[in-house]
Amino acid sequence: IVAGMVRDLIDFMLDTYCLLDQIPEDWDIPGLIDYGENHFLTPGRLKEEELRRLDRDELRQFLYEQVEVEYQAREAEMGEVIRDLERMVLLRTVDSKWMDHIDAMEMLRQGIHLRGYGQIDPLTAYQQEGYEMFESMVHSIREEVTMYVFKAQLSYEAPPETPQPLF
Repeated sequence: IVAGMVRDLIDFMLDTYCLLDQIPEDWDIPGLIDYGENHFLTPGRLKEEELRRLDRDELRQFLYEQVEVEYQAREAEMGEVIRDLERMVLLRTVDSKWMDHIDAMEMLRQGIHLRGYGQIDPLTAYQQEGYEMFESMVHSIREEVTMYVFKAQLSYEAPPETPQPLF
């Protein structure tokens, strides 16, 4: 699941920073690097000069490979604990974001009737805005889960010793 989320975020990065209708010289490679480093890549790993030599498909493949290397290093560092971390982060993030989404949809429902005054069909507006809010929530889940899985630092503490009985 996390691997799929990372792939979706890489596609989002390319759609945001390396638009198809732009020439490669106009791509926002520093923005792409910044976004990747904030969410799942080790800072300093990507070099702008190296990325500028790649076309869009090569860039996508290169980023997929870099994330795979990062994930394998993370897996080696954490061992099987990473599975528990992924599960915990995914469940907590989905739960939190879903609750926020439900609240936002309720607020939208309460105010949607005002669209009728603007000559907009309230049902169509509700469906469109609800869909956009849902897509935003899904994207937010992807970002938060990948960031925590790739960037969280775990520390281990020994359990407190139980006091020995005096008798």
